[in-house]
This record gives sequence, C-alpha cells and structure tokens, in this order.
Amino acid sequence: MSLRQKLREILPDILPDSPGRAIKGTELIRRVRSILGGNYSDRSYRSQFSLMMLDPESCLARVENGQGYYLRSPNEAGKRCTRSLHDLFDREKGEDEGNSFFRQLLALGARFQGACGKGVFVFPDEEEEAWNHPDLVSVTWPSGYWDSGAYCFLPSEGQEGAPFYRSVCLASIAGFVGAKRALFRALATSLWADEAELMLFGNELLPGDEGELVQLGAMYGVGILLIPLTNKQFDHLPGAGALFRADDEEWREMARNIPCRVLFPPRFRRSRLPVVEGDEIAVVRSWVEGCLARRRVEACELRVSIS
Repeated sequence: MSLRQKLREILPDILPDSPGRAIKGTELIRRVRSILGGNYSDRSYRSQFSLMMLDPESCLARVENGQGYYLRSPNEAGKRCTRSLHDLFDREKGEDEGNSFFRQLLALGARFQGACGKGVFVFPDEEEEAWNHPDLVSVTWPSGYWDSGAYCFLPSEGQEGAPFYRSVCLASIAGFVGAKRALFRALATSLWADEAELMLFGNELLPGDEGELVQLGAMYGVGILLIPLTNKQFDHLPGAGALFRADDEEWREMARNIPCRVLFPPRFRRSRLPVVEGDEIAVVRSWVEGCLARRRVEACELRVSIS
C-alpha cells in the first residue's frame, strides 16, 4: 500500500473537524508517525499533504491564508484548489540573504521553464545542495487545449500520450570549477528523466571555460542555459514571490529585460536509465499521474511548489 493510500485511511480519524481547531504540519506529522512508524521522512509527509490538497475528493484541507490542517467538511468536498501551492515563496521576510537569493533563482527558473504551457514542479530550497533530486522538474504535457484556464488533454494512445520530464538544476556562477560541479550535479539528479538541463545565473564565463563546459554538456547530453545577470541587475528584479505569481503579461514584461543564451540544448534520451527513484521523484510522478488520470491540468497546478 502506498503512502497516499495509508494517509487516506488514517487521516479522517486524526484530523480536527473544523478550521478553528486546525493543527500545524509538525503536529500532523507527529500523529501520523505514531501510527505508521518511522519509515517515511518529514519531506515525504509534507509533499503528500501538499498534493492531497489539490485533490477535491481528499479529506485533507488547509486553512486559507494561514497555517493548519483540518478535516474537509462534506460541504467542501468536491471543490478544487483555487490557487497554486506558493508556500515556498511566501517566506521572504525575515529570511537570510542567501536563501532569499536562491528562492529568487528558483522563481526565475520556474517561470522560464513554465513558458509554452509546460508544468513545473519546484522543490524546496535547502541549506545544502541536494544530489538526490533536481531543483525543478519541467513537464511537457501530452497534446491538448485550453479550457477556462485549465489545460485539457486530447484523446491519445501509446507513447504520444505520455508526458516528458526535464530535470533542471540551478546554479549561480562562481568560476569554472563551480559551473562544472553544477553540471555534474545536473547530470546526477537527472538519470530518471528524459532530459537534463543546467540553468546558470551570473556573469559570463571566460571563452575558454565556456567552450569546455559546452563540451561536457555535449558529452553527457546536459543542456546549458546561461542567464548573465549581474548582482546589480538581480537587485532590480522583483522578489521570488512576485516573480512566481506574476500573471503571463507581467512575466513577459519582466522577461524582456532578462538576457538568456542557450549554450547547449538538452538532448532527449530515447530510453530512461534503470535507476532507483527516491521519495522526491515519486512525489513528482504522483502529481503528474493525478493530472493524467483526470485528463486535465487545473490552473492552480501549472506551477506547483510543495510546503
């Protein structure tokens, strides 16, 4: 039985029955763990909680514009989430400068990858770079059409109806050695995906270093997108939350002033490598499979971040 199925069984008995008695995520995890044991990480639980709230039939609800989980009432059942999960970008005030800067990179990466209607899954920023998952996953959906803000899939069969996954890592250029390390991280975290890409932010590389980095990208099939923004240009950009939540017209206006250059395009893998996928990648697949099962991607699911 999957973690999602286990949560569906036990949550109705341990959730408070009204928003006024809502409990925070740490308390909910404590209650769940007292029943299921220590086989799952806090990240796994929080990821599942976030995705369950996108399911209109889920028993889990969260206080609007606040913190806390409670049991969804019969009157609320069947109502779909009306907003994306922006928790990751709601924590700008009071955060240290380094984390705030990286969240700004995450928001920029999500908007660049989300162009042309692609779905984007954003992993939370961490104190240290993660080597078991990328920073973003961009999903190319099957053929479809737009209907009232939602993307609906056309009837299809076989491989044409399968989504394509691009694993994306972000890095701020700190010399050639740092850029090369970032490229190998992009490769290591993408073995499960159809494509891999590294988005590099910062000053231009020296011509010789850029050429060597492109050779490495070509050797391993890792795409490289350079966004040469100086520190002064970054200072003039909106915060992470504003970048992430800007509507399409606002984003296009911002993007006009953001230079970017493709050093090497991602190479599509004709067959995925046989690797063991951890909980982090399983959460991405769960999000995508839920959309495929409904044959549509709601407006609030086009760019998803987990709390």
